[in-house]
Amino acid sequence: MPTPTEQHWTPIHGEPYRPVPYRPARMATTETLARA
Repeated sequence: MPTPTEQHWTPIHGEPYRPVPYRPARMATTETLARA
């Protein structure tokens, strides 16, 4: 299921914006922080 964070995630890790179709393991924390 594509989540808002998945479609448009901010460069918290210092990486450029890019709508990734998959969910990297390192994005797990970013996703939680972004939702919370």
